[in-house]
Amino acid sequence: MKLSKQHFQSGANEATAIAIARDVLLGATLCSNIDGKFCSGKIVEVEVYLQHGDLGCHSRNGPTKKCASMFMDGGAAYVYHLHRYDALNIVIGPANAANAILIRALEPISGIDVMRERAASFARKYKTHLRDEADLCRGPGRLTQALGITTKMHDGIDLALSPELWIEARGGSVPETDCGKRIGLGKSAGRDADRNLRFVIRNSRFLSQPIFKV
Repeated sequence: MKLSKQHFQSGANEATAIAIARDVLLGATLCSNIDGKFCSGKIVEVEVYLQHGDLGCHSRNGPTKKCASMFMDGGAAYVYHLHRYDALNIVIGPANAANAILIRALEPISGIDVMRERAASFARKYKTHLRDEADLCRGPGRLTQALGITTKMHDGIDLALSPELWIEARGGSVPETDCGKRIGLGKSAGRDADRNLRFVIRNSRFLSQPIFKV
């Protein structure tokens, strides 16, 4: 079952945002169908970002050209360019709540050959090493590359309606999870860099980095 907008409308505060990250997104399947090439992966790692009281969040100072999609209704995709890559976030809460959940890592399920082709093309362009299967979606930039997700084509789309990018609900029970510090936040995030707002499926070998608790 494809996740609907209603699954993401309740994330207006920290508690409900964490509930969506842990209880809805972890274990769900992110799917793409770009140029007729279907790929999917199980979500194993996410990070929560909050407009109010979170210096690590892009929307903390209000809407900008870069983060305008964060102010849309829950269920929209917020995709932004990060170095050589793009990063996918799921907007949560009602319009203007401007909270989002970053998808940090996937366990590849379908379209692995396509993922490998995209990784090989990137490796040739930037003269980097080819990746094994466990590395194809390990990290927010790698997973968007593997699934063909770009800022230009997918920022602001409605994940409940898009034929190119959507999330399938997890089957079965909520997996065992761990939480810890978010990754890559600089000094500008202050004490918020130490908040335990990163959530992972316990013992997954597909995480971008081990979990660190404060």
